[in-house]
Amino acid sequence: EYMGENILRARMTSVLPVACSAILCCFFILYNNDCNNVQEDFFSRTLKAEEEWTKPLFSNWAQDVVGSIITLITVAISAGGGIGGGGLLVPLFLLVLQLGRFAIPLSKATIFGGAIANLLQNIKKRHPETDRPIIDFQVALMLEPMTLAGTVIGVMLNKMFPQWLITFLLVILLGFTAYKTMQKGRQIYHKETVQKNNRPGAEVRPTTIAMTQLVEEIADDSRPNDSRDELTAILEQERTTPALINICLVLTWAIVFIASMLKGGHGARSIANIQCGTGLFWMVNIFAIFGEIGITWVAGMWLLKRHARKVACHFRFVEGDVHWNTRNTWFYPFMCSLAGIAAGLLGIGGGMVKAPLMLQMGMRPDVTAATSTFMILFTSSSTTVQFIVLGLLRWDYTLWYGMIGFIGAYLGQEVIVMLIKKYGRQSIVIFVVASVVALSGLVMGIMGLVDISTSIHNQNWDDFKFQSLC
Repeated sequence: EYMGENILRARMTSVLPVACSAILCCFFILYNNDCNNVQEDFFSRTLKAEEEWTKPLFSNWAQDVVGSIITLITVAISAGGGIGGGGLLVPLFLLVLQLGRFAIPLSKATIFGGAIANLLQNIKKRHPETDRPIIDFQVALMLEPMTLAGTVIGVMLNKMFPQWLITFLLVILLGFTAYKTMQKGRQIYHKETVQKNNRPGAEVRPTTIAMTQLVEEIADDSRPNDSRDELTAILEQERTTPALINICLVLTWAIVFIASMLKGGHGARSIANIQCGTGLFWMVNIFAIFGEIGITWVAGMWLLKRHARKVACHFRFVEGDVHWNTRNTWFYPFMCSLAGIAAGLLGIGGGMVKAPLMLQMGMRPDVTAATSTFMILFTSSSTTVQFIVLGLLRWDYTLWYGMIGFIGAYLGQEVIVMLIKKYGRQSIVIFVVASVVALSGLVMGIMGLVDISTSIHNQNWDDFKFQSLC
């Protein structure tokens, strides 16, 4: 058994860094080949791409084949930890495919394809310790709206902050997040080692645990009949995918989608010709932010009452369950609003900060990954549809890289599940999350530093000043 642990430790400390280093080397090689003219700012050069995306898919076979392979590997590694991988995909599409302002739309389409694959895989899975879906829909309902509300604010701050400050904050945030996530992974790894040593043998099947719990709880004669009926109803509701929560999440999606279409964003124009800084512009933003706050408030009240019902009828909570009290119903959404602000300000995906946050909340790594990818489905689909409607995505690229994202996410999930079953360690997911976050911070930080150094070389001192929002 110790030999198996040593093998796993060796693989986790060698395979993941090697894979991440390979992707990083590809970025550097392609970047160096593309930067012969140091006088020209990198991002200014890439944004000089054609206003219309006219280049067909595979018009440059070598470029698209290399891009597809690296995309597949990137999405596979990211999906294993419940992260979309936008922090790696955007630099990839800028450097390899040279898409300019179309890199962000294509990254969203790729992540959307991966999110569909993750949903199809996770929607069938059950919680390892009880009879309910592995996706924690209640956590998704509490975290997703405020993340999106924070993103609205973060995107506006991104337009105002100078590049040097964005780069500094990006490196600090992702570096700290990777460090804390790695610490969490080591704690879980140590805990798993102790459990393996104290309780050797085959694990009980999750369905057996769930049915045992159901029979024992309902058959407990010490409870009044109404309490047992209440418990039976709660257990039955927990077993299924909650339609009401999904309706609220779709409403959350609709609010952000409508607001994005009305005001524009990510280089896309407003369909209503709303000008930045006008009264209508601020009304749309206020509508989006307070709409998400309203959904979160209603959801929090509902979860408080539901949790009180569970406690009253002696519902058996399992490890990793979030206990919704007054503090948690405002603190966790507040933290997610800050995560959304950071995501919009620094140009990273929400999953890169939400997945580590859920791990710090004490959730199981496998439940965290499934819930995070479920939430990514809403954000990625909203922006992808917006970009399609506004003509910023070609169908051939969208379908191809969406399929690459689908296959990559499917393979990544299968490999992670296989490793968890083989070694019996949930900490693998945490190490993957930490590696992707750290690599994303490194790649995006280096690109930001290159942009800063070029601005200094060209004496573009305005780049170091705060800018007007409009």
